[in-house]
Amino acid sequence: AGTIGGIDHVANTWWRNRANVSIATTVSGSELTDLIHSEVRLLRRYGGKPSIAVCGSAFLDRLAAQLRAKGNYTQTGFSGKQDFSMGEMVYQGITFQYDPELDDINLTGKDGNKRCYIIDPSKLYLAYMQDEKMKKHSPARSHLSYVFYKAITTTAVLCSSQNNCHGVYEIQ
Repeated sequence: AGTIGGIDHVANTWWRNRANVSIATTVSGSELTDLIHSEVRLLRRYGGKPSIAVCGSAFLDRLAAQLRAKGNYTQTGFSGKQDFSMGEMVYQGITFQYDPELDDINLTGKDGNKRCYIIDPSKLYLAYMQDEKMKKHSPARSHLSYVFYKAITTTAVLCSSQNNCHGVYEIQ
């Protein structure tokens, strides 16, 4: 929360992402699947179209355990072999993907592997610095070697046109 560009995120829900970072779950319960069901509806409420969900390993493991406890079966690997894997977890077109980066980071004293980010990429865009988009560089080569150096750089920031269509979720 805070004020960016004169807009107070606390007072304007349009500029505040959905968040629940204290989800209490049990393996045999359905708290996580019920929460995802209601949150996706709220993320779509104002025209959001979330299509990406990146999750840490603990979040995905808990989601898979809840789905298995409820009798969710897939045809993944159905080729006459003994394949007991579970297929990709998809909810209304949103594929829940594993992001190994979340397992390696520590977020405000909590484990990143317990997090899930549901994102609407259509509401995100890059704003490029003037004259810095795809800037070509050809530095002079050393007189001792016959080498050509080439590079392309870009300076940009990630911007959002709407925040209430993105969600941050964390299990305890």
